[in-house]
Amino acid sequence: MPAAVTTAFLGEIEKRGDQDAAGALAALAVLATGNAAVAALAGVERLAVDGVRSPAAGRVGAATVREAGRLGDGDAELLVALLERPKSRRLQVAVLGVEHEDTGGALVECMLSPPMPAAEARSLLDQTEDGYRSERLEVDELVARAVSAAQRAVDPTSRSVTRRRSPCRSSRGP
Repeated sequence: MPAAVTTAFLGEIEKRGDQDAAGALAALAVLATGNAAVAALAGVERLAVDGVRSPAAGRVGAATVREAGRLGDGDAELLVALLERPKSRRLQVAVLGVEHEDTGGALVECMLSPPMPAAEARSLLDQTEDGYRSERLEVDELVARAVSAAQRAVDPTSRSVTRRRSPCRSSRGP
């Protein structure tokens, strides 16, 4: 997007001068990249100087992995990550299904839960299936496994089955 368009767009949001504008700019400051993120943050700061703050702004932020685990055998595995966001007690659960036997380790399914109480999310990480207990993973190992599986899912030169659509979905909750 041209810089002039980005500047005009963010300026129009800021002109509203209300809590919704502050919240929208805070979200863009976190989710956008480069100059757009910097300009959105500057807008949030200018509105704050005028006493305009969004109650939602503090809850906007990138999720980080709190804990991770692996469940499965040689044919398939589930990579499970508990995700937390700033200033929230609720966690989200990300589940990545990796199939090894037919695809050589390709990502075949993934799901992101809605935010839920931490104890409920933790119970999903601790679940056992068919006698398998969740094996804890360090974050860097989780990332390496997930990236490798995603690459195999889309790389036509690998032994994986190329997918035309993303295997990932978001759960709307119970």
